Amino acid sequence: MTYRNYIIEYESLDASGHIIKYGKMRAKNKMSEFEAMAGLDNHLKKTVPGHHKMNVKKIRAEGIFDSIFGPGHMEDFLSKINKNPTG
Repeated sequence: MTYRNYIIEYESLDASGHIIKYGKMRAKNKMSEFEAMAGLDNHLKKTVPGHHKMNVKKIRAEGIFDSIFGPGHMEDFLSKINKNPTG
């Protein structure tokens, strides 16, 4: 199996279901999406007070542009182009 990096867009929820943190994070050198999500959940349990469960909004394998420009940069750029066509 090959190791890949994954970009995870997530929400951290407390016990009553309220969002206490959200964001994007890179999970490096993981064998599967499941391993990447489990690792992020364990990280949030250690670092976010009150973290009860994680809601994954989006997960994808990292591409070449992510490693050059940062995670999600090309998606943001392409969405701006699609919203404002100049031609």
